Amino acid sequence: MGISTLIGESIFFISYLICLSIQMGATIDYGILLSDQYRTLRREGLAPREALTEALKKALPTILTSGIILISAGFVIGRYCTIYYISSIGLLVSRGALVSVVLVLTLLPALLSLADRWIIRVNVPPDPGTDGPRT
Repeated sequence: MGISTLIGESIFFISYLICLSIQMGATIDYGILLSDQYRTLRREGLAPREALTEALKKALPTILTSGIILISAGFVIGRYCTIYYISSIGLLVSRGALVSVVLVLTLLPALLSLADRWIIRVNVPPDPGTDGPRT
C-alpha cells in the first residue's frame, strides 16, 4: 500500500480489503512454514545456524514457487485487465506478495536467529522435591 502512495496511485478501498485478505491467506503461510521447519530442526538438536540453513533449504522451493505464481498472476491481471478495480487488486497483490517473499527470506531468518532462546526453551527436568523445574 505504501508503494502506491509513494508513486501517487490512488487505491480503491475495496481493493485494499480484498488485497489484504489474499495477503493474509497466502503469504503468512510462508512465514509459518519457515518458522516451523526451523523449530523442528532446533528440537532435533541442530545448532541455530545449521537449523536456519536447513530450514531455508527445505522451505525455499515452496515459498518461491507459491510466491512467484502469486506475483506473476497479480502482475498479469494488473497490467492487462481493463477493469480498473480488478487491475488495482492485481497490482496490489503482486506488490504485496513480492514484499512478503523478500521479508520472509531475509528478515524472518534474522528474527528467528535473534529470538532463538525464546523459541527453543531448554527443558530442565523437575527437581524431585518440588513441583516445578529447577532454576
